[in-house]
Amino acid sequence: MKQQTIPEQNNQQEIDVNSQQENIDPLNKIDDYLASVTDSPSDIKQVDEDFQEDDDDKVPLTPGMEHANTVYHHAMKLINGTINRQYEMAYKLFKKAADLGHIGAKEELAFGHLMGVYLPMDFQRAKAYFDEGIAIGSPQSHYGIYLMNSVGLIANASISKALVHLTLAAGDRYHLAQMALAYRYWRSINVAYNCESALMFYQQVATHVASKISTASGQLVQRIRLHDEEQHPTQNNIMLDNNLLQYYQLLADRGDPQAQYGLGQLYYIRDTAFDKALYYFRLAAEKGNTNALAYLGKLYSEKNDYIKQDNQTAIQFFQRAVEKGNPIGQAGLGLAYYHGAGVEKNYAKAFKLFQLSADQSYVEGQLMLGVMYSNGEGAKQDFKLAMKWFQAASQSGHVLAYYNLAQMHATGTGVLRS
Repeated sequence: MKQQTIPEQNNQQEIDVNSQQENIDPLNKIDDYLASVTDSPSDIKQVDEDFQEDDDDKVPLTPGMEHANTVYHHAMKLINGTINRQYEMAYKLFKKAADLGHIGAKEELAFGHLMGVYLPMDFQRAKAYFDEGIAIGSPQSHYGIYLMNSVGLIANASISKALVHLTLAAGDRYHLAQMALAYRYWRSINVAYNCESALMFYQQVATHVASKISTASGQLVQRIRLHDEEQHPTQNNIMLDNNLLQYYQLLADRGDPQAQYGLGQLYYIRDTAFDKALYYFRLAAEKGNTNALAYLGKLYSEKNDYIKQDNQTAIQFFQRAVEKGNPIGQAGLGLAYYHGAGVEKNYAKAFKLFQLSADQSYVEGQLMLGVMYSNGEGAKQDFKLAMKWFQAASQSGHVLAYYNLAQMHATGTGVLRS
C-alpha cells in the first residue's frame, strides 16, 4: 500500500481546488503535460510495485480507471522525486484523478487539506475523502480518520474511535499506522503497555524498509565518501551540496581524475543523474582511479532509469578493480557471486571477496560477512562473528546492519534477548 508523503512547507501560493476557477489549469493543459511525460508500460509497472505492492486482489482496470491511474502515478512521481519536487502540478493532477474516481488521489487531497500547506485547510473535505476510502476498506483512509479523531479535528471525536481506525489500518499493513500503534504500546498511550506488541509492529515496519534497501544503498541518509575521505576515513563525511558540486565540476573539467571521481559520486547519489555519473566515472577510470572502476560496476549492476542493467559489463569492471585490490570492487564482485548475477553462484568465492573487502574496512564487505556468518553461507554459522561484522558495518551508518543487529537482539540470536 502506498506511503503517504507529507508535503514540505515552502512559500508557494496555496491552491484552492474548490473555488470557481479551482486554480487548476484547463484540463487540456494537464493532458498536454501528461502526453509529454507518458511512461512506458515498464515504468508504470515499477510505480505500481512501489506504491501498491501490498494489494493482494488485482482487479482489471477499465480504460477510464487506467487513465486515472496514470494521472495519479505521475503526480506521485512529482512529489517523490529526490530533487525539484513539483507539488503544485502534483495536486492539480491529484484533483483530476480524484474527479475520475481514483481513491488514492482523493486520499492525497485529503491529507493536503488536513495539513493546509499546498491546499487550503479544510477538515470537512478531508473527512469526506477519507470516508470514501473507508467505505472500500482503505487502510490509509482509516489512518487519516485516526489522526482526525486523535487530535479532535472532527465532530464527536474520541480516542476510542481513533484507536479502532488505527488498529484497522495497522492490521492491513499500513506502515505509518503500524509505527503509531507500536509507539502507543511502547509508551502506554491510551492502551495497556505491551512490549511484545510494540516489537511486533516495529519489526513489521523495519522488515518492509529493509526489503526496499539494496546493499549498495543501505544508508537512508546517504553519506558520500569522496576520494580524500576514503584515504582518511576518520574525517567527517561530506553531504551533497551544490557548492561542492560546482567545485568538483571546475576541477573535473580541468582533467583532475580525483575530482572526476568525486563528481561521479555526487551525481550517483542524486539518483536522477546516473548518466552524468557514468560519464565522469569513465573519465576517472581511464586515468587509473580504481574506485571509479568499481563504481562503474555498481552502475551496471543496479537497476535505474538511465543505464541498462548489464551484469556481464558490471563484472568486468569489478574484476579490474579487484585486480588492483580495491575493496569496493571486491564487495561488488562478491555480491555477484553471492546472488549468481552474471556468474554461477559461489558462496566460497563470495565469502573470500567479502573478507578481503571487510579487512579494508569497507562497509559492504562488513555487512555481507555478517550475513554469511549469520546464515552459515560459505562459512560455518557463527552468530558472534555475525554480530561483530554487523556492529562494524553499523559504525558506518549502514541501515541493514542496524536492522540485522535489531533482529538478533529481538530474537535472542547469539545474544541475550533485549
